[in-house]
Amino acid sequence: MSIINVDDEFSSYEEVEERIQQLQDTEKFKLWKRDSRTIAAAIKRMPKRVFNPEVKYNELLYCCVYGGRETKDELRSMRQRCPYQIKFRCTQDGQRLRVVSITPNHNHGPAEATEADVGESKTAVSPSPPASDADADEEEEAFTSNSSDVNIEDMMDSPDTNNLAMSNTSDGLSGLQPVKLVSNMSFKQPKLKVILDVDTGIDDSHAIMLALAHHNVEILAITCANGNVNVDLVVENTLRVLHACGREDIPIYRGAECSLLGNTSQFENFSGEAWNTPVDTSVVQKEHAANAIIRIISNYPGEVTVVALAPLTNLALAMRLDSTVGRKIKDLYIMGGNIEGRGRISPCAEFNFYNDPEAAQVVLKEFINITILPYEVCRKFLLPWDFFD
Repeated sequence: MSIINVDDEFSSYEEVEERIQQLQDTEKFKLWKRDSRTIAAAIKRMPKRVFNPEVKYNELLYCCVYGGRETKDELRSMRQRCPYQIKFRCTQDGQRLRVVSITPNHNHGPAEATEADVGESKTAVSPSPPASDADADEEEEAFTSNSSDVNIEDMMDSPDTNNLAMSNTSDGLSGLQPVKLVSNMSFKQPKLKVILDVDTGIDDSHAIMLALAHHNVEILAITCANGNVNVDLVVENTLRVLHACGREDIPIYRGAECSLLGNTSQFENFSGEAWNTPVDTSVVQKEHAANAIIRIISNYPGEVTVVALAPLTNLALAMRLDSTVGRKIKDLYIMGGNIEGRGRISPCAEFNFYNDPEAAQVVLKEFINITILPYEVCRKFLLPWDFFD
């Protein structure tokens, strides 16, 4: 057994600090607090959730001083950054910090991993947590900015690709031209605020996981609608996906039980153990999905991107409750419809539009900045099996 193991739990942040210090003293390497999210910031997103104030953080990520985004800038070395990291996340009841993952291997000897080697910008033991909500807000802002700092050297893995950029030509991908990039240049890119509207089956599970894995996407909510299966099973399936990814902190909203004209899904849930494990549905938000869509978009006018992967009932309901919501979004991406008259649920109809064509008409007529990814696109760009290995 190591000093810190996956699923270890701590009732306070101070206990985490003590264990991290013990690990450093024993293993003779140094760690720094790469990222953090305070519980004060989490409460703003999830006001009904109760946290133990002693844990102080909802998420923590410790990296080796030779790891993390800034290492190449400081070391000027071609050696791969050390992958060692320990990730903590608050438990679902908000009372403890749990170790959710450990990448255990260093790519250097202990003698190299000293604080002096990497300069003063990385602190081996994490700093004290914020003393007030104002400090928590500042730290959350710093975390968000830090997470979206991108360095050209980090984006490009090799010298050859480091000199490629897309030129504006009619040849598409053939328009790659060599340009000179300033290797030390960095820029900040704000996180994309996203609402996922789903009828979670296998395809939507993939979409949720891809969104969670993207460092520049902030999922504000997942709204559930009748579609692949009835809405209660959609909610349960979504909870299973978030549990598997360790992201139960993302709020889930139950939405439309049927189409605008009252039709419901007749499909059974998917087979296999993964789709039948018990879930705690008490964590689902009480607010209806349509109301949540209106509230979130109104709180961030012009900033929220909606990705609609289900029949469009929730969005149509939101539009009928608030006729301005469709013009407040940043973008709307819809998986639905077809362009060649070949269907999946019927000889000519695509599943999502077929299940609620009236909702599709409302959304396509009254929302702005719409991009449709029709059935043919989904068939053309398949995920290869090695993607799942």
